[in-house]
Amino acid sequence: MQKLSVFEGAKTTKPTYMKIILPLSIIYYSCATHICIFTFYRKQNMARKQFQLEYIIRSSPAILFEFLAQPTNLAQWFCDFCDSQGDIFIFGWNGSFQRARQVDVIDEEYVKYHWEDSSKTEFFAFRVFKSEISDDTVLEITDFAEAKEIKEQSFLWDKQVEDLKHAIGA
Repeated sequence: MQKLSVFEGAKTTKPTYMKIILPLSIIYYSCATHICIFTFYRKQNMARKQFQLEYIIRSSPAILFEFLAQPTNLAQWFCDFCDSQGDIFIFGWNGSFQRARQVDVIDEEYVKYHWEDSSKTEFFAFRVFKSEISDDTVLEITDFAEAKEIKEQSFLWDKQVEDLKHAIGA
């Protein structure tokens, strides 16, 4: 285990009991002479799982791809604000901003982003292709989440893709 930080709280006159829940963390609580010490440990190798979702989009692959790779179009469905400076994209939601690097692009087919504050092996990507059977345009999304959060994350993507369909007019 990797030790992240130690916090020493103020002296108290009587013991205080509290429940703290932090994702991906194990908390050790110790109280000696009324000084509370919280030590946070994060397990190494708490890997998030990759998952993929597919959606049929009634649009041409070229138009759909523009909504996956261009900042002004991303801001119509994926986030509240989007701007790019070269291959760095700045995404904004409710006044909070995150940076991602566009690490791979194949025109009208594939775009891959890496959040700057995430693991080097994690990314989110969009792949556009035509179904060989039905000739429909398919959007494949690849993302990462903890195993217990994949279902919740999938619901979020479902909502985002509904917004995408509305923005495209599909």
